[in-house]
Amino acid sequence: MGRCNGYRPTKANREEYEKLRAALHQLDSSQWVKASYIMREITALLGHAGGPMNGKIEPRACRYCGYFGHTRQFCKARLAHEEAKKERLLEEDRRHFEEVKARPLPPRHDPYTMGQAKTFNDLRIPFSVDPDLGAIVGVRGEAHDGLWTYDAEGRVTLR
Repeated sequence: MGRCNGYRPTKANREEYEKLRAALHQLDSSQWVKASYIMREITALLGHAGGPMNGKIEPRACRYCGYFGHTRQFCKARLAHEEAKKERLLEEDRRHFEEVKARPLPPRHDPYTMGQAKTFNDLRIPFSVDPDLGAIVGVRGEAHDGLWTYDAEGRVTLR
């Protein structure tokens, strides 16, 4: 959809239009009466008495900063805030990355000495290590990987 060419200044009245527009930019939404008068002057200057159905033309205040003359999409305060927020997030990511990089690596998991294998050794239970399951309780007659094993009579003994 094309842009409306209705409320655009000509070369002859551009300077006065810019002054009125600058005055409109200085007003916040609590000064809506002044903004309405300035908008009436702008529309009279541009040769428009009313809107498409001869209604009064009212200025819009930005929903972000509350000032007249622009919308949230083009709000400089919002753009600056979002840029600062983006920079804060990037700095936080950099700082977190440096912390993680400086942190020592955790010890590599050893299925023969860590986790369930350590518990089995502490409780004097013979065990073997399965490549998929890790440490599992050993059975008599099998080779055992822990500190304990079964002797010929079936008693648990230190290896």
